[in-house]
Amino acid sequence: MSKVKGQNIAVLIKDTTWKAAAFATVCEIDESASVIDVGSATSGKYRHVKPKRLSWQVTSGHLLSNAQAAVDLESIFANETRILVAFCEVIDHPSAMAEPPVYTPDTTNANAFKRCGYCYITRLTVTARNRDYATLSVTFTGDGPLSTTLL
Repeated sequence: MSKVKGQNIAVLIKDTTWKAAAFATVCEIDESASVIDVGSATSGKYRHVKPKRLSWQVTSGHLLSNAQAAVDLESIFANETRILVAFCEVIDHPSAMAEPPVYTPDTTNANAFKRCGYCYITRLTVTARNRDYATLSVTFTGDGPLSTTLL
């Protein structure tokens, strides 16, 4: 079993083709479940719960650039557009990337890590520390189920 390297994970948005959502330096997927208590007074001192609702969220951070991006995140956010996003392994790309970066989902490996689903952009954050490069972070909040295959 091969290990998944961070350099092979990307956040992609599907327009007509898969496009890089950002010049990713950090990406994260968070799947969670809200729970309800199902215990009673006779359950003892420990809590008993049952999952109620599942949710997921993808975050990505990248260096801010004034070059034309592959995806206009600001417009998607402002227009409240529902989009298809993939958090997946991509085929190796050169470390010196062109702008905008080109990523291709790894469809050659049946065991490649992939999660895909419809979502909305719920947060855009620009951070600029003194004497450092500015970064932009984006949060995608899932709308419906998360698939383990590319849609």
